[in-house]
Amino acid sequence: MHHRPKHIAYPELYHLPAGIISHGGGAQWALKSYKAMVNDTIANALETIQCRVIPFDSEWNTGISLPISKIEETDSIFPVQKYDWNFIRQKLEEYIEIVLREAL
Repeated sequence: MHHRPKHIAYPELYHLPAGIISHGGGAQWALKSYKAMVNDTIANALETIQCRVIPFDSEWNTGISLPISKIEETDSIFPVQKYDWNFIRQKLEEYIEIVLREAL
């Protein structure tokens, strides 16, 4: 806990690096809402147990959110979500490199 007495040892998770990857949204405004609803909430929980959330950059300071590139309506009640897999792979590689650099 953040307000522990000085004579108590740090918890096992103290300063453990954590990367957060969420999924959702397609437009920039939607991605930012996923950051606020998902990434920031998870980051708050991890920071409460004293993990160290690794930022992607100054705007995405609580990880990344991977977008849907297109939604197609079908005869099903569920729409089909399409992804730009090259973009997703690139973003994941970038973020994983950042997290590993911080972790080592």
